[in-house]
Amino acid sequence: MATQGKTEGERIANLEGQIAHLATKADLAALEARLDSKIEALRAEMSTVKWIISIAIPAAIAITGIVVGIVVQVLNNLPG
Repeated sequence: MATQGKTEGERIANLEGQIAHLATKADLAALEARLDSKIEALRAEMSTVKWIISIAIPAAIAITGIVVGIVVQVLNNLPG
């Protein structure tokens, strides 16, 4: 940070201008609360997705097995 050539008053004014952009403890606490609620919502959604996947994969395997079985039966019953 270049402070050379600036008076003490200019440096103080620069610092005071930056203070308004800093987060307070209350700002950080509010942000933490919002993030905590979003994390919990994401965990709930992930739990639902895991449940759906745990049902969908075995169902897809079962359906594939049934279709293969039907195709084998049809091919075995063809004349010739």
